[in-house]
Amino acid sequence: MDPGESSAHCAARELWEEGGFAEVLVGPVIATQHVQFTFAGMFFDQDEFIHIAKTDQTEILPPQGLEFFEAMAFKGARWWTVEEVLASTERFLPPRFQELIAHLAGEGLPEEPLDITPD
Repeated sequence: MDPGESSAHCAARELWEEGGFAEVLVGPVIATQHVQFTFAGMFFDQDEFIHIAKTDQTEILPPQGLEFFEAMAFKGARWWTVEEVLASTERFLPPRFQELIAHLAGEGLPEEPLDITPD
C-alpha cells in the first residue's frame, strides 16, 4: 500500500495493475496474513489484507502496470471455478488460498477476517 492509501483502494489499484480489471467493487477484508519472502533478490516482511471483490468483467485483459520483475514472473491468467481451485495441485498465492476458498464456498463471508498466515 502506498502511504495513506486504504487497503480497499490498494486492492482496486492492484487489480487493475496486475489483473487488468477496470471496474471492480471491492468489499470487506475477508482474510489477513503476515508473510516473509524474497522476490527478485529483495526481502519482504509484510502484513497483507485480502478483500473480496466483484466484477462483471469476463474478458481477461493483460496486466496494466507490472513492474519489471513482476512481468518476468507473470505466466498468464484464466478464470477458475471453485471446484477447479479445490482439486488443483497448482501452487496458489496466498499459500492457503484453497483453504480460504473452501471456507467461503462452505460458510460464506466470515464475520471477522480469517488469519491465513502460512504455517
